[in-house]
Amino acid sequence: MPSWVAIYNDGSSLSQLSSDGVEVARYDAIDRVRLTHFIILGGDGKPIVVLHLRPGSKLIYRQRVELGFSGEEKGRVILVGWQETRNGANFQSITAVFPDHVEVMGRFEEGHPWLYPVVFREEEKLGV
Repeated sequence: MPSWVAIYNDGSSLSQLSSDGVEVARYDAIDRVRLTHFIILGGDGKPIVVLHLRPGSKLIYRQRVELGFSGEEKGRVILVGWQETRNGANFQSITAVFPDHVEVMGRFEEGHPWLYPVVFREEEKLGV
């Protein structure tokens, strides 16, 4: 299962998993003010996506899971990207990591089964 690593402007980092695969950090623990890179790692520990974040951009990261009628997982996608507002205009870049491929999108799409817009949590807003 993929995991993430947050890289900060002072060279330090926060990893979701320890070297033995145990979760040691939660997504809401990421310091978004100092965040410069966000890396999605595959199950083998190798980078799948390296996201470079500019000052003023907000990190977008979600895992969306499709469940069957009896609760079994039928599919999963990881969404990673950024959003920023420039001169009142909303700009986004989204990468969708599926088990067998990666898709790069300019923005979210209303009504799409996987790539519909996110609602930002309080901890995802800059300066929080």
